[in-house]
Formats: sequence, structure tokens, C-alpha cells
Amino acid sequence: MKFITWEKIYWVIFGLLFPIYLIPLLGEAPIKVPIQGKEWEFTKFGYFIYILLTYIIFFIPVWITVRLIVNRGWNEKETK
Repeated sequence: MKFITWEKIYWVIFGLLFPIYLIPLLGEAPIKVPIQGKEWEFTKFGYFIYILLTYIIFFIPVWITVRLIVNRGWNEKETK
């Protein structure tokens, strides 16, 4: 799969933000996360799964939507 310029930038942003959100894993368990005004406690594994699913649910659909709009389909060539 050949990535065009906007996709490279998109995945670099994803690649930089994901490890930043994993920093709390270096601390002690349980990890407290505010979700809709309530504070939830997660184990380290639970927090990792929470962040992973959040990123999958957010970044993948946005990438697919933008790719379909910009490329006008799944074509590999960049439209100008």
C-alpha cells in the first residue's frame, strides 16, 4: 500500500500520541481515569486495552473517511 503525504502525517501523529497516553503505565497501579465525570480505576492491562480501543475506535474510522473523500475511493494514486 502506497501512502500519500496526508496519510504519512496522519500516522505520524497517531504514532506520537499513542505512546504519550501510555506514560501512566510507568507509574503505580491502579490508574485513575476520569470518564464522563466519574473517576474509574484501571489495572495496567485494563488501561492499555482502554487506550488501544479508544484509538482504534477514533483513528481508524477517521482515516477511512478521509481516505475515501480525498482519493474519491480506494484508488492508490493521489488525485490533484
